[in-house]
Amino acid sequence: MDYTPKPVDTSGVELPQDLQILIERLAENAHEVWARKRVSEDWTYSQEKNAERKQTPWLVPYCELPEAEKDTDRQVIRESLKAAYALGWSIKMLLDVHLEQERHNPQRFATFDIDDQPELDAGVLEPFPVLKDAIAFLQQHLYPTWCKADADALRQQKRHRRVAQCAIFAGVAAIVLAVVQLALKLQWPQWSDIAAGLEIASAVIAALAVILGVWARFHRRWLGQRQAAERLRSLKFCSLMWPALWDAHPDSWQQRVRTTMAGLMQLDIRQAEEWAMDDHPEPDTVEPLTNKPEPTTVRALAMYYRQKRLGYQQDFFARRSQAYRAQAGRMRPLVQLTLFAVSVCMVFVHVAAELIHHHWGGAGWKILEVVALTLAAILPVVGFGMRARLSAFEIPRTAIFYNAKERALRFLVTLVQADADDLDKTRAHIVRGEHFLEDEHRDWCRLLLEAEWFL
Repeated sequence: MDYTPKPVDTSGVELPQDLQILIERLAENAHEVWARKRVSEDWTYSQEKNAERKQTPWLVPYCELPEAEKDTDRQVIRESLKAAYALGWSIKMLLDVHLEQERHNPQRFATFDIDDQPELDAGVLEPFPVLKDAIAFLQQHLYPTWCKADADALRQQKRHRRVAQCAIFAGVAAIVLAVVQLALKLQWPQWSDIAAGLEIASAVIAALAVILGVWARFHRRWLGQRQAAERLRSLKFCSLMWPALWDAHPDSWQQRVRTTMAGLMQLDIRQAEEWAMDDHPEPDTVEPLTNKPEPTTVRALAMYYRQKRLGYQQDFFARRSQAYRAQAGRMRPLVQLTLFAVSVCMVFVHVAAELIHHHWGGAGWKILEVVALTLAAILPVVGFGMRARLSAFEIPRTAIFYNAKERALRFLVTLVQADADDLDKTRAHIVRGEHFLEDEHRDWCRLLLEAEWFL
């Protein structure tokens, strides 16, 4: 028989490092398949191989095989995977593929990291029962609690923004109308009473908005509810590295989650402000484990945290930074400087029109004189209103803040991906990541507390 084996050329293929766990697991499975077939054919264990008697020394669990035999199974699997890559295929964990797709789904931008129902329904967590049961518990108990806190925070934020904008716009309008009223008295006195009425109405609205904001404290309530929601979000991911979960004590783990949730939902405004101003320089220590899950579950945990938490937050920071930069760009200082420069020009126009009108007369020059004086007074007020709005919502600083956080998360993502096979390092990265995001939220709270507005 003239036969020359011609396997797929894999000399230029180097398998990704994260496939080493898969190679070992498939090698073990290949041995189990071989052993099952031998058992079905009435083979038995013996220290010496005897084909006639159907005896073999390799009819033992994979972990008891000599390394040389294990390497034989590994080599077959390794070459098969390399052939798949050489033929243009790629191998990824289904969980990773699913999370990567869902992370960029616009319909899930608001809740991708906290809502796991799509993942549970898709079955991508089934191969990892401990992780799946923990996430199912968090979905059932923590997610509804987070939804309530988040909805309350959004409601308080909306009220704060409405009151702030009403006070700023009405206050600016009152000042502008006061200037307009004086101008109308000089040239069109019959219209001055209307301007006066509008001025009074604007001033009343601005005063009522300030009083409502001070009394209702929407600004502080927004901070309190948002902090509760964000700390619940952090609790979800911190709980996944608690020892009780991996040491087969689910009841203890669930009770700890419930107790922590209850404390966060009782958070009042004073406690929220104290937490925001408290310095927490070092991450919490990683609690030791008694048992360790199998390597594929460790990788799934790292993958889940990288996609659900770090990757999602990185995308969120990037989107928010872009949005705030665009918003700040529409009201950037150049616009305010331009308004001031134009107001100075209007002063010169007013002086010139006044001189011309004084020496040569003409109703048109008188009108121009009044209009130029009015604009010279109004434009700086409009610029001040723009500055007040920027300060009230910390738009420029928030844009820079989000951009810096997005860049910092890239490094954390790299670390989690590189150490995905090491449970201790993965748990340490989760602690470090949550500490980073906790500090980020403290910074945000401080920005809100220090916002340059009367509330």
